[in-house]
Amino acid sequence: MRRGRIRQRGSAMLVTMIIISSLLAGAAVLVSMQLASNRSSDITRSGLSATYCAEAGLSAARSVVAANYNNWNNRAHELQRRLSVCRAGLARRHQP
Repeated sequence: MRRGRIRQRGSAMLVTMIIISSLLAGAAVLVSMQLASNRSSDITRSGLSATYCAEAGLSAARSVVAANYNNWNNRAHELQRRLSVCRAGLARRHQP
């Protein structure tokens, strides 16, 4: 009779350890899922922040671009002319 009780106690402890291990594994999975969810929401938040920043920059630049659009072509030609003058001057300096 005593031997039967010892075996029952051992099997009860084994079942208890299996249940505790299963609960711990489940808790670990839940924590890992929560961390992944937090990371995902942080990435989404920073992506939205970047989008809003880019849209604000475009909004601010739109009026500047519209106001100066016609001057850019003239300005580009002026810059090219000055650059060619500088290059010609440098070429003359380095001639032997």
